[in-house]
Amino acid sequence: CALLRLFGAVMIVGSSALFGILCAKNEHRRVEQLEGILGLLRHIREQISCFRRTKSKILISFSDTRPEMRVFVSNLHASAGEAQPLSMARVGYDTLGLSTFLTAGEKEQLTAYDKQFGSHDGESEIRCCDYYISVFTEILEKEKKEMPGRMKLYRTLTLMGGLMLVILLL
Repeated sequence: CALLRLFGAVMIVGSSALFGILCAKNEHRRVEQLEGILGLLRHIREQISCFRRTKSKILISFSDTRPEMRVFVSNLHASAGEAQPLSMARVGYDTLGLSTFLTAGEKEQLTAYDKQFGSHDGESEIRCCDYYISVFTEILEKEKKEMPGRMKLYRTLTLMGGLMLVILLL
């Protein structure tokens, strides 16, 4: 019976530690995804300022090898043959592969940009890109600044929660 209790305690502590590690990993994935979105916005700005390309050609020419952006990039490229170019508002974030790590406010910002993208002249598009680049840069800097504390909190709380549960059950 004591061996069974010990096994249960190890399982509870191990699973709580694993949960903390997964939460910390999601923080890294969120930062990677924000970096990928910033890369997309910078790519759009460069393509507009240098080549004056259309929306669909700009989106198709974007590439990013980050794992968090792979689904997004493949969906951008898959939409090349459609009558309407890919729209984040039209397709939805689940299809784009961005549903997991963006907050509601970030989705709203990205959707607002997407609705404006392609509807202005070149200079207005560049100013719009600059604005959203600054918005997402601020978000990314804030996330990077707060990430170590949150990761420590995730690991500590989940491990302590598991230990408390073991104490209560034993």
